[in-house]
Amino acid sequence: MNSKRWAAIGIALVVLFFSIISQLATFFVTQPDGERTGFADILGGEDFTTNVIEQGDFRNRIAVLHVNGAIVDNPGVSVFDTQTFRFREFMSMIEAIENDDTVAGVILAVNSPGGGVYESAQIRLGLERLQQERGIPLYVSFGAIAASGGYYISAGADKIFAPRETLTGSIGVIFSSLNFSGLFEEHGISDMTVTSGDHKDIFSPFREITDAEIAIMQSMVDNAQDAFVSIIADGRGMSEEEVRVIADGRIYDGLQAKEIGLIDEFGYLADVIQAMRRDLGLPNAQVFTFEVAPGFPALWGFSLSNLLGIESSVSTQMARALDANNMPRLMYIAPAMVR
Repeated sequence: MNSKRWAAIGIALVVLFFSIISQLATFFVTQPDGERTGFADILGGEDFTTNVIEQGDFRNRIAVLHVNGAIVDNPGVSVFDTQTFRFREFMSMIEAIENDDTVAGVILAVNSPGGGVYESAQIRLGLERLQQERGIPLYVSFGAIAASGGYYISAGADKIFAPRETLTGSIGVIFSSLNFSGLFEEHGISDMTVTSGDHKDIFSPFREITDAEIAIMQSMVDNAQDAFVSIIADGRGMSEEEVRVIADGRIYDGLQAKEIGLIDEFGYLADVIQAMRRDLGLPNAQVFTFEVAPGFPALWGFSLSNLLGIESSVSTQMARALDANNMPRLMYIAPAMVR
């Protein structure tokens, strides 16, 4: 290893040291809500802080929950990539709101092409608890895109706002995988797999899928689609027949979405905040959001990838290798929007 590489490692360790000291220092800082940052913050657990974005009465607050990116539980990537949607931290934010009597309303700000069926369902149930058990109004603000699972988690809101330029809809379910059997055959490569049943290796990329297996997967896709349609019908006050007409997977812009009843009003996040304050009769309500602190693991990943100058950082590659979500699974997602 040459001297430049050793110097880079030395710099990385120095930055890492001061990063840890900075994290330790936060342990002694009292937060605005009176709570102290704990050691879970330092270790990069389900850690977040609140950030006031509009001052006002702290006894009556509006919480803004941001959903940016694909809705997947991807702990492998989230440890190293602070820009990835943090599903587990998001669920903890919902729990924090449940236990906070000062929260009078919640705004869900969605900018997502969708994601996993499981994760979307968990978020929807968490938001539903806020509405039904706590009686907290829920408004939704769409960003540039709120498609598939992004719409699924929004459908039960009291009001949905979107700009005319938004892309939404894509109501449907997808289960996809790649198949390399033709390529393998061309190059004389054969797969040797022993299974305990005919369908144990269903969706294997090394062989053609059978008609029976397509039927098996289609039944699962249909079940998930039925759940999606039911959620929209209940949330939007539509019949299931009406929903199925528009739930063919196509996307809609904001104008089309309002015409078919998928949104209530046009507007951006600032308009939604103003509307919720007005509707709650709390013109001076404080507005806050949550921010996920990077913590120790993210700082380590940053040091490795940025200070050692690794192209397509090793930390990211490791995260991808550990990501179980690369396996085929049911998704509420608009594939063309995540390339």
